[in-house]
Amino acid sequence: LMMEDYREWNKYKEWRFVREVLLYSKSDKQLDRIHRWTLSPNINFVSENDNDQALFNDVVSELNNVLTGTGFKIAVDYPGPWSPHIFAIVGKESRIPEIAEIKGCNGLTDARGYICYRFWEDRSLKRAAVWASEDYDQKEIRSILLAEIFHALGLVKDSAIYPDSLLLETELYDPMY
Repeated sequence: LMMEDYREWNKYKEWRFVREVLLYSKSDKQLDRIHRWTLSPNINFVSENDNDQALFNDVVSELNNVLTGTGFKIAVDYPGPWSPHIFAIVGKESRIPEIAEIKGCNGLTDARGYICYRFWEDRSLKRAAVWASEDYDQKEIRSILLAEIFHALGLVKDSAIYPDSLLLETELYDPMY
């Protein structure tokens, strides 16, 4: 390819990625609008493994670094009388339906993680629940938490366009891109 063709291909590829991630749901149905938080969300984390807390703190720190300058920040909240906006869990995959019912939402699940949302009447985000399966090593659990908490910010679509992306859905991966 000539340099101009390469630049055009990259622009097309970038725009396709942005459209796919921002305008489509996990089921590939186009959304009426982008769902978002109207305020910076609070997040709460639960795990039976003390090592997972360090992973969670690292993930929130990394996401907040990316959000620097946006006026948006994820605030870690602890259990109390007011439930957090985002509830994150590392636990047994078999408990996903129970937690989804408690949180009152139907969600999107795959073999590694889970996300579900609740919306206000204007379709802005009200609550989200994030689940990472404990059946993986710490590196993989961190990766799952990073992806699912990122999705909890409102960007739910995975993509195979950039193989090194946080949003790579491996079963969608096509090396042509």
